[in-house]
Amino acid sequence: MKFPAEFTHEIEGSQSREQDHQRIARAAENLIWRVVRESESALEFRAGMNWKSWGEQVTVTLQPAKIQIHSRCRFAFQCFDWGRNRDNCLRFAQAYASQQH
Repeated sequence: MKFPAEFTHEIEGSQSREQDHQRIARAAENLIWRVVRESESALEFRAGMNWKSWGEQVTVTLQPAKIQIHSRCRFAFQCFDWGRNRDNCLRFAQAYASQQH
């Protein structure tokens, strides 16, 4: 078991780095995630609390031809996420895909 609970997912990057960066920002905005940090190669967001967790930190990293989504619980003592980190990654991947054009 890893502390804090986490999940990583990768998707294909389909456009230029700048276009992918914009799609990432729009996808997170649609999910109502707050931007915590932003650089050329990564964006970091905070997902809100719910009955499953006290919130997560989601980092989306642009890599050559792919995008890595990493969600982890914000608090180190939270060892169970009840699937929330996986859900964050998959929901983000779906929101990113919907930003096709």
